[in-house]
Amino acid sequence: MSAAKKINNLSNTISELMEISELRHYYHSVDINETLAAIKALKTIGTVDASRELIQLYNECLWRKVKIEVIHALGHHSHQRSLEFLFEISQSDYDLSLALVAIESLANSQSILTVRFLENLYAHGHRSKKMTIVLSLVKLGNNNCLQLFSEDLELCLANKEFSLAKNLIYAIGELRCHNKLDFLKLIVSGPYPKDIQLSAVTSIGKLSRDRADLIMFSDQFKNDAFEYQIFQQAQNHISFRSEWKLEDYLNKLFQSDQYHKNLPLELNAFSPIDVFAGLEVFFEPQNYKKVSDTLSQVNFKEVISWYKLFFKDAATSAEYHKIISQSLSAHFSDDCLDMIKHLSEYNLDYAHAAAVTCLPSAESYFKNFIMSPEYKNGSDLLKIKTLNYVVDYLAISQDTKIRTSMAKFFENELLVEPSTEVKNRIIRVMAQSKLPQNKIFGSLKSFQSNANAMPSILFYLEHHATPQTATYLKEHLNIFINQPKVRLQLLKAVAAQEAGSFQTKDIAILIDEAFNTKECKQTVEALKFLSKNPNKDFKTPLIQLTKSKDIQTVLNAIIALKSLPDDDIPDMLSPLLNSPSESIRGRALDAILNNKSLRAKRICIDFLKDQINNIECSEKIIRELSKSDLKSEYFLSTISDLIKMHPEHQLIQSMIELQEMLRTQLQESRMKNIPSAADLIAIDREILAKLPHFNKYDETIKVSLRSAEVPFSKPELFDQFVDKSVCILGFTKAIDIFLDKYYGKKILLPKIEARLHEFQNLVHSVHLNEDYPESSRVLNALNLENHFSAQSLPVHKMTLIGKGLLSSKIINDQFKVLDGLRAWAITFLLFTRKLNVTNKSLVSLNIDEGQCIDIAKKLMWLQDLRNPVAHRHTLTQLDDIKEARNESYRLLALLEKVLM
Repeated sequence: MSAAKKINNLSNTISELMEISELRHYYHSVDINETLAAIKALKTIGTVDASRELIQLYNECLWRKVKIEVIHALGHHSHQRSLEFLFEISQSDYDLSLALVAIESLANSQSILTVRFLENLYAHGHRSKKMTIVLSLVKLGNNNCLQLFSEDLELCLANKEFSLAKNLIYAIGELRCHNKLDFLKLIVSGPYPKDIQLSAVTSIGKLSRDRADLIMFSDQFKNDAFEYQIFQQAQNHISFRSEWKLEDYLNKLFQSDQYHKNLPLELNAFSPIDVFAGLEVFFEPQNYKKVSDTLSQVNFKEVISWYKLFFKDAATSAEYHKIISQSLSAHFSDDCLDMIKHLSEYNLDYAHAAAVTCLPSAESYFKNFIMSPEYKNGSDLLKIKTLNYVVDYLAISQDTKIRTSMAKFFENELLVEPSTEVKNRIIRVMAQSKLPQNKIFGSLKSFQSNANAMPSILFYLEHHATPQTATYLKEHLNIFINQPKVRLQLLKAVAAQEAGSFQTKDIAILIDEAFNTKECKQTVEALKFLSKNPNKDFKTPLIQLTKSKDIQTVLNAIIALKSLPDDDIPDMLSPLLNSPSESIRGRALDAILNNKSLRAKRICIDFLKDQINNIECSEKIIRELSKSDLKSEYFLSTISDLIKMHPEHQLIQSMIELQEMLRTQLQESRMKNIPSAADLIAIDREILAKLPHFNKYDETIKVSLRSAEVPFSKPELFDQFVDKSVCILGFTKAIDIFLDKYYGKKILLPKIEARLHEFQNLVHSVHLNEDYPESSRVLNALNLENHFSAQSLPVHKMTLIGKGLLSSKIINDQFKVLDGLRAWAITFLLFTRKLNVTNKSLVSLNIDEGQCIDIAKKLMWLQDLRNPVAHRHTLTQLDDIKEARNESYRLLALLEKVLM
């Protein structure tokens, strides 16, 4: 049984059973189930070290599914390290799909820091993230966001952004925003889609205590059984809620061991005076925690003043301090400042912790404290603790003005702070928070003569990697190299810079020393540098390092070798395919498959014979071989033998498709050497007159065009009694194959594989991630108002392609996503044009806007011609297809210029 499975099956003291390092044997397994089991084990362990391992795995892994599972696992770890990592992914617009997964995962953290971060992200982040943020904030249960949601709902309804509007309506109901009850009733009676109206009905059911609020709408839904069922369910909720008084809720809260976490929100429906009186009745020592939890979810204006009244004896115990701090943290008002000052008299840590999330003016609060005599005359420990809270504050803040202001503030603090330890922490704060780089390099330069400061300076250069950082590091490289004690930090900083920032010769000595040291961490960092900056001079030592006993060294050596375009490498890596470590086998196979040599493919297909029962491994090999040009009898015979030996194999269809591809490649190769018949030569000459590059076409395209031309070249064989729809099928098939060969496989799919997140970002930006996007909104987002109408634009097909991109299905199952000329047309409209949302085209072609629209429209027109004749429609007159013929040649001629 693997280490991962043992940990997942164990119910107690996991950390004593197995060290985390043993799980590394499964992280990079080709069998994704092994990898997922290891991730689950790390999620269960839950320590800071487990979080660190998960983050490292995220950065090194190849599978998108693995990245997603790592993000989900980290959402259950509420450590600062995990939260900062998830905040960074959520905040980034580089890969919107992963950002949305991170936002969903953050909802599991149940941290007030997460609540504030998501509220700020909702206000300042990419609009396509808002739908997911709303659901996460509902799950977190904090209701400070309701004012923001209420304002945005009105805008969404006005702009017909109904998908976001539906989520906002749901949030208003779940978080009990009672002052929006009348507005929800206006939505039910307004000119909105039925699903929006029903969402409002459901939320009214969660807010109202009077059946009359819904009775007036009963006729609106009675003709549809499903809609009326939702309507009745909302009425039932109102009836139930109308029977509960304030006393019932309070009794449930204080006399029951278990209740729904959103139950205290119901108190917001009653008067503040009554709620205060009710809480006062239950305010006894055994209920202090429940009272504080309840206060955190009550949003009356008066609630902040209640804290002093309820907790006037706050000096009695440290437990009091913690309870007050956690409860106060859930509010967001500068009215909390007096209570925080009061709390700081007894426990400064808890006061600072509350200030991070409850004060809109937290920036001023921390600046004032750092400038105060209490801080200036305080111990290094007090100062460092304060700076730790500032890191939390900066992690959730996304206001560029605040971040710029704090950067300048800390640059000044570096100059006046007398303690080296505190200076080190300030530098690390600026690195962790990625504050803007203003005068920081001047401060670092004056500070780097202090050997004790070097680790912090290098930490900054590692975690705040920019072109300016790389320049500074190169200019002062010799100073750092002369300090052996910071060698590891130096290697980390160098490896973190963008590829090409350093010439390998500049740090060759550093790499050689790292390879010869017994400290594996240095070796690994040097290998990370080489994986980003490949250099053939290091091929021999890299091969030697694959024999190391340290698994991290071996894995990173394989990754570095993968980036080297050398035909000898596959043979050198092939012994690792038999390693007992799943991770090493998986990494070795990936590196060999990445090599373009025929020898690499031969090793892989031989490995496939041995691993045919390993589904994940077999699928990976078959998928990669299907992308290669393998004109060899050996590959065809090997796949054919496997099909005969395993007719019931789970991947039999993929093997048959690979077999057909290999057979076609061989046939095409042979056909080039076989002379054509006289009639075919004549047809080819006629086609060549229309298509200058016809002789360069793939043989399958030529065959389809010849088939389409036969009725025109031999009309005597195709009289009025013979169906001529074969011409339409031939032309459309030829164009389809042409686009697949010269646009799909050579241009589009490689770009999608290399930059999948950018294509997914576009899907989000033009609303194609929604189930039923509004056609007019998609039309506007694509700047196509002058070329299509909301009815003529194939929005449904666009949505299917968008889903194929978001699920990555387009990479592994291209033919089910790009399944015809209309699909190709959509790719031209989406990816080859410069859109406002991207400011560039994702696929750069030598084509202008007019040509792109023309290609797309003609492809759609041909698809509309092809569909009926592929089924029951027949054509008996050649004149009926002459226009299609002429347009097909005109389109192919234009595509030649663009793609060949």
